[in-house]
Amino acid sequence: MSRKHQRKSRKHSKSEFTSATVEFVNHRNVRVRTEDGRTYLPKIGQHRDYLPGDRVELELMRPSRHQKLFCVIHNVDPIADYQIVARVVKKGGKGVGSVTLVPVGFSLSSRIEFRDFDLKASHRQYLLVTISRQVATAASEAAWRLVRIDRLLESTCEIANAVALSRFGIRDAWSSEVSAEAKKLWELRANAIPKSRKDLRQLPFVTIDPVTAKDHDDAVFCERTEAGKFRLLVAIADVSHYVHERSEIDHAAYARGTSIYLPTMSVPMLPEKLSSDLCSLIPEKDRLAIVCEMRVGADGEIGSYLFYEAVINSHARLNYFEVERGRIQQRLPKAVSPSLLCLFEVHDALLKARKKRATLEFDVPAMQLKFDNSGNVEAVEKSQSVPAHSLIEEAMLAANVCAAKFIDQHYPKAAMFRVHDQPDPKDRMELNGILASFGASLPVHETATVADYQKIMEVIGSYPQAFGALQIHLLRSLATAIYSEKKNPHFALNFPSYTHFTSPIRRYPDLIVHRLIKNVLNNSKNSSNLNTVALQCSYLERRAEACSRESEKWLKAEFMKTKIDCTYDGVIVDIRSFGIFVQLSSPFVDGMIPISQLGSEYYEFVKDSRALYGSSTGKTYTIGMPVQVRVCKADAEFGFVDFELVREQKINRRKRNFKRR
Repeated sequence: MSRKHQRKSRKHSKSEFTSATVEFVNHRNVRVRTEDGRTYLPKIGQHRDYLPGDRVELELMRPSRHQKLFCVIHNVDPIADYQIVARVVKKGGKGVGSVTLVPVGFSLSSRIEFRDFDLKASHRQYLLVTISRQVATAASEAAWRLVRIDRLLESTCEIANAVALSRFGIRDAWSSEVSAEAKKLWELRANAIPKSRKDLRQLPFVTIDPVTAKDHDDAVFCERTEAGKFRLLVAIADVSHYVHERSEIDHAAYARGTSIYLPTMSVPMLPEKLSSDLCSLIPEKDRLAIVCEMRVGADGEIGSYLFYEAVINSHARLNYFEVERGRIQQRLPKAVSPSLLCLFEVHDALLKARKKRATLEFDVPAMQLKFDNSGNVEAVEKSQSVPAHSLIEEAMLAANVCAAKFIDQHYPKAAMFRVHDQPDPKDRMELNGILASFGASLPVHETATVADYQKIMEVIGSYPQAFGALQIHLLRSLATAIYSEKKNPHFALNFPSYTHFTSPIRRYPDLIVHRLIKNVLNNSKNSSNLNTVALQCSYLERRAEACSRESEKWLKAEFMKTKIDCTYDGVIVDIRSFGIFVQLSSPFVDGMIPISQLGSEYYEFVKDSRALYGSSTGKTYTIGMPVQVRVCKADAEFGFVDFELVREQKINRRKRNFKRR
């Protein structure tokens, strides 16, 4: 290295030290998060073990102004114990065989010692276990000690969910203090209805939720007041009546931030005695609620609104499919039929207002896993949506908008808002490179509007094969919605202010909004440091979504292991320098074609348009292009599925046979 280059390296070399928490671990990397919310992927090295929850000291370094920040971990302050998934491995025969516990989902550099345990589990069975760090001694080199065996994991779904939770350090059990507090609240439920509340028990409220829902946050009632005008009541479970600030349950709810929904299970934000019983708006049970009463015109505009504390009694618990089927067959439950018919009318009015306002509406199907009786995946399909889902969605949007106006009026300096910023110009420029070949583009040097995105949707709608893939990139170009103490517009919904009010059982920000509203109703305007709460809730929301994806990736890969050598039709949804990402139509699974599977021809990757061009044949691969692929590899622990192009198989095999001769 020249002296000039050495001087330049020293001149630009910078480092700083900060503390952070390990938030995620898998086979490939460790991700840490500093107190200000920045995340880093440190270089592990030296076979040192880090697990979620560890407090570490980072050295942040910037080798030159053109390189990204990276960090090195120097010190570790471990937590007391960790919950992980381990696989039992037995070798040899009886009496002379050995038994080991192999961590699943990530790697440990040394074995887990379990001298005090008699492992009766069979070979290759999976266990959820708790381990702790152990200082190496002359008698033992083990760095990990088995504390207890929590349970046997019997199905693929149980294993996938447990691995996903362990990678983020999330536990689904409650502390004894939280359980005791929840039990006490549940036992006092008979005395929990204050006489000062507005009594709405005679109104035929109804809850409409997914089939599998256990907690019912919201109930609705609607009636016509005069020609073309409606009285819409949205009643939301009054969780804040039971969960007080700085209580044990409140601390636990804040630490979770949101309920985590995994295949066949959930990790609720609140103990089940509250989430599924005491707070849930169960039919034919008196329940406390915060009601948003709105007057809606024929044009869908909300003329006035009012918040108050009430007691309600839901008259029916319905799911989306029942409501839609009942509407079509005109066989809605008699007790709630007039209210539901009126709700359909106000829904149509609210939709008119939405179209007039112009909002972003994408038609990107979600994935739905179907399981057999043993808990193993038997199908991966596109989820089905029904119009009845929009029925509730519009009512909840209206209540959320009113809540945002209310807290903004009474808390002008700081409250709890749901903010969706403008798309970043860099993201729009990257999107334009993909859209160029389809004759569409977004403004980069000017402010983008919802109308700009709607025009893009109209253009790409004329390319049915590529439409789904292009929608994915439109979504990726948008900013991530976050919680903030400051009022700012919501870009996608095109509201000047917006908040979350309708799900306090499963979202902590909604609970905060309830407290803010009730403080006003009870003439007590007290609020804590909402900026810290907003940052924490935004992070925990992203963590919950990532955890759910981890489990789904495991299950999809496990399912595709049974489809090796099967051929499917798919569409290219993205292209990178190392491979082509393909989404299958059925099963609804995505995977990658590694660049090495394209044959010996050199392919040039064009970053702007995300395309590959063959140097010899001129063969081109672009986003939205239909392809036929064969499943060649799937790995559940690493969460990937690899494909190869069907029409390339014979060419590749002939070349390999020729070399062997």
